[in-house]
Amino acid sequence: MVREISHVISVNKDEAAIKKVRSKGGEAVLCRAEDLKLNGRNIDLFMSFEMLEHLTDPTRFLHKLAVSNGASYLLMTVPYR
Repeated sequence: MVREISHVISVNKDEAAIKKVRSKGGEAVLCRAEDLKLNGRNIDLFMSFEMLEHLTDPTRFLHKLAVSNGASYLLMTVPYR
């Protein structure tokens, strides 16, 4: 079963990246990923593209996602070296 994506939020600490997303009509939050307030949002999928290695405490961040509101999936990429 394929579900339609109803809402996507980009999170970035780079102001230029935020402006680019917003200029194309997307929703974006200017903050560090660790500081994002999930506020009980019903999230189906977390996606992380080559950012985990930049976090000060990636284990704590992943734990926060795991206990936040039960997203069924986490899609994550890390640089290949």
